[in-house]
Amino acid sequence: MRFVANQIAAILRNRRFVGLAELNEAIAGEVEGINTRPFQKREDSRRIVFERDEKPLLIGLPPVRFELADLRKAKAGPNYHVQVDTNFYSVPSRLIGQSLDVRITSHMVEVFDGIERVASHTRLKGVRGRYSTVTAHMPEAHRHRLVDWTPERFEQWAATIGPNTVAAIEAILASRKIVEQSFRSCLGVMSLAKKPGGMVRLEDTCGRALAPSLGDAGFVRGADYYGADGGRA
Repeated sequence: MRFVANQIAAILRNRRFVGLAELNEAIAGEVEGINTRPFQKREDSRRIVFERDEKPLLIGLPPVRFELADLRKAKAGPNYHVQVDTNFYSVPSRLIGQSLDVRITSHMVEVFDGIERVASHTRLKGVRGRYSTVTAHMPEAHRHRLVDWTPERFEQWAATIGPNTVAAIEAILASRKIVEQSFRSCLGVMSLAKKPGGMVRLEDTCGRALAPSLGDAGFVRGADYYGADGGRA
């Protein structure tokens, strides 16, 4: 490259060009001349050597266009998610507490434990506080508890407590674009009813949390707040 650049610069240094297109055309012509010119101390030319010896060894370009990536470190939280900007992405629960490598492109978030890729997610854009969760990443206990639940079953349970609890459960279910990501929050609500006097207190708490003066600052929280056992994830 240095040889070609020096040769072309020497040839074109005194010429004037009216635009980039004219300059590129002149450079292309000089490059072709250098490639087809016979070597001085050996047979053939750069063009012949390339076509005969080098071109057969070339491989095709990758099917996916190269994309710059941002590499970061992130610690897997107690809820087996890593934070990337303002959103959260699941990793296998066995990695809770470990520092992991995260590769971020404009479309993907990949998580590595050493050289092993342990998670791959479509990058969440234009949102804050959202979760991308793979069921297989959940602890076994969480997975088994969630698999048997549906929105209808949560609502039926809430109806046995009272209308305020029904409204709270419906609000939690509606808080996630992927409804399954709200199930852990619903299970957290259910756990409150198991305490002494819990059903009455839960209904009262839901009523106060849903009051206009409290809004989202009250009882209704995102899926990251409640664990499957009713505690913080």
